[in-house]
Amino acid sequence: MSILYSAVGAILLVAGRKLYWFFIAVAGMIAGIVLSNIFLDAENLTWRIVFAVLGAVLGAILAIALQKIAIAVVGFIAGGLGATLLWRLLDMPQEGRMLLIPFIAGGIIAAVLVLVAYEYGLIILTSWGGASLITQELEKTALLESAWIGVAAFFGLLLIGVVIQAIGLSSEHKKKRAKSEEPA
Repeated sequence: MSILYSAVGAILLVAGRKLYWFFIAVAGMIAGIVLSNIFLDAENLTWRIVFAVLGAVLGAILAIALQKIAIAVVGFIAGGLGATLLWRLLDMPQEGRMLLIPFIAGGIIAAVLVLVAYEYGLIILTSWGGASLITQELEKTALLESAWIGVAAFFGLLLIGVVIQAIGLSSEHKKKRAKSEEPA
């Protein structure tokens, strides 16, 4: 799973805004895995895969049927998962359902962001999701020796993703303006 998560993270980091349907399916898949661990204590790999597939399918259906609501829901999930990752990297309390605190707070902030500033919200959320996946995998390989290195890696990756995608968006806007200014 490590290579897959890192590859998906890299795709989201640099092209997530353009591939937001993919982002929604990935977020649904990861949410299914995380929620199965939190609420059902599903250690069985088969059940984790079942919840991952269900989450991805529900995410894709939601994305097609209700685009704005889907983006808000995915924003909530991505923001919550990223905030939970940072919480863990900073060695904050994790016993019981303590991880729900950063999940809910990060989720609300991210959902509001994507609803208020759609294009830029997508850029930030997909970069956040990509940075979260890559940092999580780096954490597992012990490349991140201290919490602060993990936090620095996360925010460095987030910044790289935002810059790359913002440049792409700016380029698209310039092309549209140039087309609209051409004589007919």
